[in-house]
Amino acid sequence: MNIIFRKALTTEDISGCKFVDIQMGFTTDDKVFVKSTEDGRLLVAESGNQIIGYIRYGYLWDDEVAVLQMIRVLPEERGKGVGRELVQSVEEVLKKHGVRQLLSSTDESNDNSYKFHKSLGFKECGDLDINGDQLKEVFFKKILLDI
Repeated sequence: MNIIFRKALTTEDISGCKFVDIQMGFTTDDKVFVKSTEDGRLLVAESGNQIIGYIRYGYLWDDEVAVLQMIRVLPEERGKGVGRELVQSVEEVLKKHGVRQLLSSTDESNDNSYKFHKSLGFKECGDLDINGDQLKEVFFKKILLDI
């Protein structure tokens, strides 16, 4: 299977990302995808003209630190390296722009996501009960560039 990893550029790309969300039981406001696309911060994985996964990211502190905001891959495409390649694609972009650190998070009940982050070299750096529901969000960081 030939998978292309690239920046999202079109309304068709946004529709593809929304399709991934729907297949996974999620919804994301169109404005989020449009803004991420306009800012160049939405990357997609495409196979056979179908979006099979995507990753959104943003910045903190005047673009010094990046944050992975969402990684989604269709369930039937998991375990094939799609998510790993999406993260590595973002890391390449960030390094070229001199971004030193990358942050991410997952809820503490998501063992697969926890293991995924660790396998990519992320280090756990804390947790918070963000929603007040006793389910903590576990935070990770990864050093991209040494000072």
